[in-house]
Amino acid sequence: MAELSSFDRLVQELSLTQRKELLERIERSAKISQEPLITILPEKTQDDIQAVYEHLSLFKKILLFLKALFAGKKKQEILEEVLLNRLKKQIAHQTHGLVDFKYSLFLEEMKNELDELSKAAFFFKNAMLKCFGKEKSNFIAFLGSFELPSTHERLVNEVNPRRIIAETSGKEDPNIKLEMERRLRDILDNIPEEERKKTYLDSQALYYLYSFCMFPFEELLERFNYNHFKGKLSCEFSDISKKLVDLAEIMQSVVVPPSVSALKAVFLYFNEDNLEESDFNLEDQLTEEFKRTEEALVKIRLFNKKIPLVILLKIVKKNYCFSIEALKGGEDWLVLYKNYWLTRLGGLYKEYMNKMRINKIEEQVLEFLKVKDFPQVKYYHPHYYGRELVIGHWRSLALIKGFALNMFPGIMLRPLKILLVNGEFYKDSNRVEFTDCFNYVSNLGNTITAFEKKLTPPEGEYALKLEKITENKSPPKIELKNTQMLFKKIDSQAREILDQTTSYLQTLKLLVNGVLYSEMGGKYDTISNIGFIGGRENPLLVKDWEKILHLIRQLLEILNNIRTIELSM
Repeated sequence: MAELSSFDRLVQELSLTQRKELLERIERSAKISQEPLITILPEKTQDDIQAVYEHLSLFKKILLFLKALFAGKKKQEILEEVLLNRLKKQIAHQTHGLVDFKYSLFLEEMKNELDELSKAAFFFKNAMLKCFGKEKSNFIAFLGSFELPSTHERLVNEVNPRRIIAETSGKEDPNIKLEMERRLRDILDNIPEEERKKTYLDSQALYYLYSFCMFPFEELLERFNYNHFKGKLSCEFSDISKKLVDLAEIMQSVVVPPSVSALKAVFLYFNEDNLEESDFNLEDQLTEEFKRTEEALVKIRLFNKKIPLVILLKIVKKNYCFSIEALKGGEDWLVLYKNYWLTRLGGLYKEYMNKMRINKIEEQVLEFLKVKDFPQVKYYHPHYYGRELVIGHWRSLALIKGFALNMFPGIMLRPLKILLVNGEFYKDSNRVEFTDCFNYVSNLGNTITAFEKKLTPPEGEYALKLEKITENKSPPKIELKNTQMLFKKIDSQAREILDQTTSYLQTLKLLVNGVLYSEMGGKYDTISNIGFIGGRENPLLVKDWEKILHLIRQLLEILNNIRTIELSM
């Protein structure tokens, strides 16, 4: 079984009902305000100063004309100077110690405000990186389980291969994959409009928050230096104006915080790695994070209230008509949601088909070996370990064990030994190869027993290594990772046994086929005493060889099919 995704682990650990009850308890003790993060958006100005001039009254135009005449400047230049000076007075009245317009400096208070804002961004950063990094599709699907509960439930329950088979039982066999895709399209096309809109707004708000977290505040803060002339920390307008424009675009976009349910999804998803820790208390952790979320949102509100970034940038850029375009984002949520479910359903379909093929092959193995239960290689089977551990070749090696310990000694050993001892091979090379094959297959049971010993507690080589991994008491995910790494080495040894066995069986098949059917001079030739070896039992012996040839062909076919499936899982 493949390793479970974060989405799967969360859904398995916490049902929708459990999540709802947990988060309701947390929300009662840690409120998150939905007040806007910015209350006063900058007024929309004209596209250029000429347009501003055109909207002035006749009296003001005359005054500007006279000022321009005496100053020897264009009236538009005078107008912009007047308007920018008003903004400077507004800033000076609204803030203290923020800027020095005379020397075009941002002062220490500006650095302090940016530093506080960066702390708010830092709090969200790790959580947002997990949610909007390489696992973004997984997170959007998890967010959908909050915002689209009925859609989520339908996707989990209705778009399932086993359910499709059950619902069409007795009818014409459906194309399962096409039916799964049809149902997915139908469910996504019928998402309630209100839920669709809410999910989009939350995806957008979370994207803006992610952009805020990723902003390089350190590049702003490091530009502030001790100014010997002024005797304080300061930074020239030109040093950070470009970065401030980027920050302003973000801050003007983050108008409202993500909804409470979206923030719940973020922190639940972020804490998924810790769910298996025995001493981890999810409720306490989320309560603390919700409290810190509110503190961070307060910092953002205070910054926006105290620092009118767009107005500052008009002055810094000496452009009264300077404006900011809000970011775009969140529009791709439905594409990501659909892609996640397409991938997930593709995995479910593959898993289902593999299971069907495995069931069929396991039936073939039981029939082939004439046993009631599928053989097991001791300590090389999922039964001994957690379900998330991937054991690469346990089915194919179990088949070989069943063959080596039951079929070979019971059916093949005696007829092949007569051929080994009494067969008069025309070619010495055929005798050498047959001897090697016979000896290898005869010893195959011992080879597998030696493999099992390495895995058997308390003294097996691999058993000791597994015990050491357990004794380290690492977090479950680390322990699983270390165990999986060890099993890659164990799988490699199992694969070596399987490759050698396949090679020897292929050669044995060709040799026996040569003895029975080849003409003289072929690579795998017959034996000179084919007509009388075994005396009066000769006809029965030849029939035994024919049966052995048939069984080896069957074994190689079943083994190849199992190994093909194992490689695809």
